[in-house]
Amino acid sequence: MRVTIVLSYVFYCLGILFFPSKVNADAMDVTPAPSWIQSIELSSPSSIPVNDLSNGTYYLLYDRQINALAKETEYYRRYALQLLNTSAVEDNSQIQIDYDPSYERLQLHTLNIVRDGQVIEKSKTSRFQVLQSEREQDALIYNGALTLSIIIEDVRIGDVLDYSYTIYGSNPVLDGKFSTSLGTDWSVPIHQAEFSLLWPDGKPIKQRSERTADQMSVETNDGVSRYFYSVINSSARTLESDTPEWYEPWGRIYLSEYSDWSQVVDWAIPLYEAALDAQEGVAEQLVSLNLSLMQPEQKITQALFFNQQQIRYLGLEMGTNSHAPSSAETTLQRRYGDCKDKVVLLLAMLKRLGIEAYPALVNTETGETLTERLPSALAFDHVIVKVLLNSKVYWLDPTRSYQVGALDEIYQPDYGYALVIKKGVTELTRMAGTTPNTSMLIEETFDLTQGVDQPGVLSVKTRYTGRDAEYQRNRFAQNSLQSISNKYQGYYQQEYGELLQASSLTINESVDGAFVSKEEYQLLQPWSVDDDQKQYYLDFYPGTLTEYTKEPSSVKRKDPLHITYPLDNRHIIKVKLPEGWHFNAESFYEKNNIFDFEAVYSFDATLSELTLDYRLRHLKSFVTPAEIERYRASLGKLDRYLAYQIYSTPPEKTFWEEISANTSVPELLAIGSFGLVFILYIFSLIAWRIAARRYQPSEQVFYPVTTSRFMALSLGTFLIYVSYWFYRNWRYVSVTDKPSVMPIMRGIFAWFWYFPLYSRLLQSSNQYFGENRLFSKVVAMFLAIAFMFAWFGTSAQSDLLSLTALIITPLLLLPLVNFIKQLNIAQGNKEAVAKNSVLRVYHFAVILGTGLLCLNYAAISSNITATQQILEGNALWKHHLQFFWDQRLVDAKRSPVMFYSDSVIDFRLDGNGFTKEGVFSYWQVNDQLVTERASFSDIESIKPAYSEDDLENTTVTITRLDGSEFVLYLNSVGKLDNSFVNELQSYWRHQR
Repeated sequence: MRVTIVLSYVFYCLGILFFPSKVNADAMDVTPAPSWIQSIELSSPSSIPVNDLSNGTYYLLYDRQINALAKETEYYRRYALQLLNTSAVEDNSQIQIDYDPSYERLQLHTLNIVRDGQVIEKSKTSRFQVLQSEREQDALIYNGALTLSIIIEDVRIGDVLDYSYTIYGSNPVLDGKFSTSLGTDWSVPIHQAEFSLLWPDGKPIKQRSERTADQMSVETNDGVSRYFYSVINSSARTLESDTPEWYEPWGRIYLSEYSDWSQVVDWAIPLYEAALDAQEGVAEQLVSLNLSLMQPEQKITQALFFNQQQIRYLGLEMGTNSHAPSSAETTLQRRYGDCKDKVVLLLAMLKRLGIEAYPALVNTETGETLTERLPSALAFDHVIVKVLLNSKVYWLDPTRSYQVGALDEIYQPDYGYALVIKKGVTELTRMAGTTPNTSMLIEETFDLTQGVDQPGVLSVKTRYTGRDAEYQRNRFAQNSLQSISNKYQGYYQQEYGELLQASSLTINESVDGAFVSKEEYQLLQPWSVDDDQKQYYLDFYPGTLTEYTKEPSSVKRKDPLHITYPLDNRHIIKVKLPEGWHFNAESFYEKNNIFDFEAVYSFDATLSELTLDYRLRHLKSFVTPAEIERYRASLGKLDRYLAYQIYSTPPEKTFWEEISANTSVPELLAIGSFGLVFILYIFSLIAWRIAARRYQPSEQVFYPVTTSRFMALSLGTFLIYVSYWFYRNWRYVSVTDKPSVMPIMRGIFAWFWYFPLYSRLLQSSNQYFGENRLFSKVVAMFLAIAFMFAWFGTSAQSDLLSLTALIITPLLLLPLVNFIKQLNIAQGNKEAVAKNSVLRVYHFAVILGTGLLCLNYAAISSNITATQQILEGNALWKHHLQFFWDQRLVDAKRSPVMFYSDSVIDFRLDGNGFTKEGVFSYWQVNDQLVTERASFSDIESIKPAYSEDDLENTTVTITRLDGSEFVLYLNSVGKLDNSFVNELQSYWRHQR
């Protein structure tokens, strides 16, 4: 019957959730305020504290009145808010009022906008909806509360929103007991705040003030006591950052009908006793757990673990279920429950096992300050179990997850104070007294025995206990092992540079309930270089401690500072080194009432092993304002011990050792050939300048050379000689009759000066021969245009076209070259022709250098070396395939479909491609080859990011099914990257 009622209510709530009712003003029963309400006249402040406002909202009036005389308690609220900016309008144009329909009903009294002194009634033009709010559903708590949502039309900046309502009724589970509290100041400024309570005269009610000297006033008339309190122009009391959850700086006045905590105990005992009466199935469940031969401590933990692991958390806290637990029988049958339900089931099991245990009401947020307030059943938000065994007290929470280990080893929460539900209990119980069983021990072992400037190995073992172990178990349950492994690897890569995962991340449970993880990485180049000191160095940090040792930003505080508690972190760093190292032992301790810190350094010369042992323990959960300055000073002492550097000065390498150590054979050949070309060109330049100074040119007209020398040097210098030939001829013109001519510029832009040079030569032909011994101007114009096209054709992307243009360009100049030679012969300047036509040593050096460049270009063009072009598989050579096979990038005897290397010289330095079966990528990091490979069946997505220009690479992100990723890089020239990606995605889709 109980289950049927609950399901009916759930379906009712779901109906409201998915089919929210639209209600007009009449249906919402908009009525005048009850007669017992004391109307407050809205007043205007003399000034508005704009700088203290939150989101531009100023509370002109906060009026709260309670009538406890009626059969059902009435709670009246009135708010008047002045909206001073756009944010205020957006935040307040929709009003939401929550209520529990199982025992409360809502009446709206006023909904007005005050604009320029005019009151505008808004209830008839506003839109009303009743919604299923369930604001705690993320915490798996469903309380059935409804929300009246009011969307108000035409709200403007400067308006005053003034609305009021009454909620009738109280939760019947409280048996009519009344308690409440009111603030005396707030985090935002309030112009006027009013509170009043109508209470039967002579009926006891207590009042207590905390963090304020204010008290409520009382006036009595006709058997009715009216408690009232008023505040005018309350300034804002802001809360500093990083304060404890339990801390509140604001003044508060408590009112309660409970005379002491024993009355709360007496209220709660029947609720839990009734739930414990029905225990069908509990005995059978205990039998199935095979507890008979276990010690009492083991029986307790097994009963606790059953509740944590087999009874899932789900709170259906509608109406009286907010405080009344379900029976043990019901919770066991449905295998879910909230904290109350799970506590009752655990108590039922422990009672049958002969274990003394009781419910304990706690507040998970403000439990530290429970002693400040008056007794009330509303003071708590959670319930746990207090267990008594062998004069020991255990606080057990069946709603916690992933607890493992013996009774004395599992984490016991400390919420400050608890109210134990046991006959005779009259006071709160302080929970503190046991040392929190929570710790983390991390051991990082660096194997650097290969020497300075060499790779190393990092092994990491981390051991968690107590709450830290629970957190890690939950983390690994919520996330994939691979995603966590990637985060761990990313952390160490940020600290120690490029690395490879040497072995997979593993996790296991130890017999004492600890959670243990292990990692291992190959550090490719852990050492850094100090060029100024010519030293290699390596820094070590206790990373698990540094986040807790940062000094607070503020020197002075008015609120306490929260610090993590419990915290017991130990970080051990072991460094294995080659023989010959030595370190001095050292230790440092800082102990105070807030934390204990120690750093102990030692060195084992026999093992050549350095050990850095750090430990930090927090002794409490907060730092008082009076302690802040001393706390900062204590943390400042730790700085020099939170990093440790080792350094060494290795013997210097020779130039050739340095080159050979960092360069592959193909790179050496390429660098050598380019180096030789550079040397040959420099030699030629110097030799040419020396020869030019020694050589006294004979009488000559223009610059005469033989056609064979002209062709040889033009082709042998990739047309550089053509520019020089133009320069020499225009220099003759500049010297003889046109000083304004700039020979160098006409040499550089030779392609433009063909026809002008022809015209000058034609003038000389007429001068010396009296006729045109060249050719017609029409032919000259045609040749000039052809020369221009041929010159620019040498830069064509087509190798054939470029080579053809390279040969044609000097050929088009041969008529001019031959004319100048014949002109000089006719003028008797044969000696000048002969001297200018001699091929000297530096000419041959230039031709040799050009030949080497041609060979390199041929190697690149034929794909023998890296081309920085996307290649199809049939364009690859045998040495490409052999490399792929050797590195297991491609299956043996298989060939890539397409391939690209971004390396300029050696394709083995980096590259990526794909076969018919999958994708591969590789690159060099500190002389170590890093490879990635994924079959198409293991790929979740292939996402290209195309480059917008030829200067940037296109990237293709390959995401595996386990979430890991790697990236392919492609040249975007010629849009071949599109073809690569299309082919790749086609193979992938075909095999999915």
